[in-house]
Amino acid sequence: IALFIIIGVFGNINNGYENRFDYSVIDIVGIEKEKPDVNELFGCPEKNVNNLDSIFCHVNHLNEPKFAIFGDSHADIAAMAINSSNNFGFVVSSLGGCPPLQGIDIVRGNWDLGVCQQLSLKHIEYIKENPQIKKVLLVGRWSLYTSGDYDQSMQKHLLVNKSRMNTSQKISRQLFQESVTNTIRAYEDLGVAVYILLQIPQQKFTPIDAIHKTYFSDYAYNNILLKTPKKLHNELQNFNRTVFEKLIIKNENVFLINLDDMFCDQNNCYMLDEKSLLYRDKDHLSFLGVKHISGELTNAIKDK
Repeated sequence: IALFIIIGVFGNINNGYENRFDYSVIDIVGIEKEKPDVNELFGCPEKNVNNLDSIFCHVNHLNEPKFAIFGDSHADIAAMAINSSNNFGFVVSSLGGCPPLQGIDIVRGNWDLGVCQQLSLKHIEYIKENPQIKKVLLVGRWSLYTSGDYDQSMQKHLLVNKSRMNTSQKISRQLFQESVTNTIRAYEDLGVAVYILLQIPQQKFTPIDAIHKTYFSDYAYNNILLKTPKKLHNELQNFNRTVFEKLIIKNENVFLINLDDMFCDQNNCYMLDEKSLLYRDKDHLSFLGVKHISGELTNAIKDK
């Protein structure tokens, strides 16, 4: 039985951005169980890391793919957002915990060592085999591979490569910089424009923890858990965004997509908007969150 939490009244307690919150009921448990499989959603075969071709899903089969979305599990979010606004064809290749970067792998990640590296090579091969694709959108939880979480932990998703198998945050950051540069170069050599979706603001708490603590504990008159200070968000993303920003200065066919303004005001980044719970966990958007960014993300790719 889903847990329904009534929160409509609370939105009027605080001044500022929080006054926008105007809900009657939110199905917290139902939203947290949202773990969409893009291949299933779009009618593609089940993903199988022993057959990397299965991880490529052609969306809207009646239309030839005009662009590609490559990334970790956050690429699923981007694919759903773009598909909900359009009927043109594109391909999405997403695998949780695998950044779409060349020449690197993940130590103690979600998959055996070698899977992520081989998949990123497949991305390049796919573009070579489909020269009509002139735009690639790269999506990832970039801070996971460079800065960890808000507590600065880096326990699982450190980057390695064949020549550097020792693990540390310093090495992981060096490899990230090198890999981003090599990835951009590989696509540019194929005449492809590269779009990089900067990471959606990560929350400090899951929705169920935040709402439960806010409305059924000492937090009842201070919804601090329903938002993350923008300063913390900026600090967590600082390293990877600095790497990306340096690239666009040198490469005229690299474009950054920043959707922070859809979640943040000057001081905080919010888990909720006027009508919706936008997240299903700390960093993945809910279906309503997907709808929230759909038009903006699609236009950002179309307009360049």
